Amino acid sequence: TSEEREWGMGCTASLAVFAELTGPFHIVEQLVARVEGSEGGESRGMAWALGRLAHLAALSGRGALSSRLYEQALRISRRTGDSSGEGFWLGNLAGRFHSDGDPEGARELYTEALEIARQLGDSRFEGIWMGRLGSLERAQGNATESKRLYEGALAIARQLGDLRAEGRW
Repeated sequence: TSEEREWGMGCTASLAVFAELTGPFHIVEQLVARVEGSEGGESRGMAWALGRLAHLAALSGRGALSSRLYEQALRISRRTGDSSGEGFWLGNLAGRFHSDGDPEGARELYTEALEIARQLGDSRFEGIWMGRLGSLERAQGNATESKRLYEGALAIARQLGDLRAEGRW
């Protein structure tokens, strides 16, 4: 099908980027196995593979490539109706915007990711996106809003019994 061809082309391109970033071929083989074994279908698996590659690109200092890959993962998640993935990639793309000096773009995307987490009843990511918004507001000098968001993220962390997140916020 055309979706399978699209997935194959996307996977090949992603693996080429991954190989360029990391070098060792055995890691590429592991990625292929993970994508092919994805339970959510090829397109959903491809979105997650692209998103993981975006993370590696960010870690290697390739912000523009990272943003492009997150945007591709986001498009696939939206097209396939994967709301959880959509929220996750929105939040990660917001982090890129923040790192790239676009606080308004980051705020918009974090807010959208937060709304999706709330709609899905995903308290963990609701807390994460609230905390990241708090960090953004703090960096912008908005102490009152930052405090409100951090307190919300902290309350969620405590409700979930997530000591790591509790320590973060």
